[in-house]
Amino acid sequence: MGHKQNDPLQQMAALAGSTASREQVMKMFHNIFKVLAWRYTIQGLTGPNKERPAARKAAAKYRKLSTSFDEVRTVSNMMLWLGNIQELKNMILNGNPTPDEGVRGAAILADTMYLLADNVKYLSKMNILESADAKSWSERSGSFEFWAVITALVYDVMMLANAGQPAPGTRNLTGRDLEQATEDRRKKHLLSFFKNLTDFLRVAAERGHVTSVPKPAQPAFIGFMGTLSGGVGIYQAITQ
Repeated sequence: MGHKQNDPLQQMAALAGSTASREQVMKMFHNIFKVLAWRYTIQGLTGPNKERPAARKAAAKYRKLSTSFDEVRTVSNMMLWLGNIQELKNMILNGNPTPDEGVRGAAILADTMYLLADNVKYLSKMNILESADAKSWSERSGSFEFWAVITALVYDVMMLANAGQPAPGTRNLTGRDLEQATEDRRKKHLLSFFKNLTDFLRVAAERGHVTSVPKPAQPAFIGFMGTLSGGVGIYQAITQ
């Protein structure tokens, strides 16, 4: 007996088998543990005296888990830049890029630089690249990620503005089929916009640009935005 396309087990197997999907799972748990570490750190400082030692121990545990998931995510992503290079190459070979394709190309390039800088940061942290300074490469990685999410957001806005226009592959559709294809396209870009918006807020807060959030609460804000982004990424992987 065959399984239906929306079989939960089949969806979970596809999720586990995709590098991009695993990356989103790691991202979500990295940020969930970051929020928990913040919560128990605050409890360890301000809670009842008898509860503080246990809270500090829990905070240390969740910090380690958060760091561990982040490092696994970095290793999992280590070769993703090659896919970006291939995509950029295809865009160049196609020639005559439209304005939205140009913005998408800029986002892919910034993401490529972010992934490469993140690799150098990890390798220097592991003392494999001893001549590289992990702190400076962490700063470079954050800068490239910041520009990657900004350009991705601009691209999402451009796509949403054109969501009502026929997309390639849908020009021969009519009636209800065309309406469904247009609605699916709009939902896809809305999800992408929300994901990139939460990433932008996360990265902006990491770089000190979100001054409206009190400094003691910023780790929780960063972790919450990252959790939302990872959750949306998982949903995209399952449904698209």
